[in-house]
Amino acid sequence: MEGPLADLSSWKTDHCSLVKALEIVGTKSALLILREAFYGTTRFSAFAERIGITETAAARQLRHLTEAGLLEKQPYRDAGGRTRDEYVLTEMGRDLLPVVIGLMQ
Repeated sequence: MEGPLADLSSWKTDHCSLVKALEIVGTKSALLILREAFYGTTRFSAFAERIGITETAAARQLRHLTEAGLLEKQPYRDAGGRTRDEYVLTEMGRDLLPVVIGLMQ
């Protein structure tokens, strides 16, 4: 190898983009939430139900993916109901589609 990757002893994980990406999407539930978002799922309860995780786990992953900028909250209100949030992919989240499709294949 040549360039910055040539010296293997200098490789550090604290600034590695791959490590940072895995910290965000490197869990089963995070990838499944992204898969569901690509399929059009937006509602909190649907994410939890469709991937078979607890609401606590879904809330944690949705918050994590939102803070990372892959999802964003958008308010909605069903007739007669209170205002709630749904989760939609951001541009950065949509950019992950080829990666998720590659993993699915």
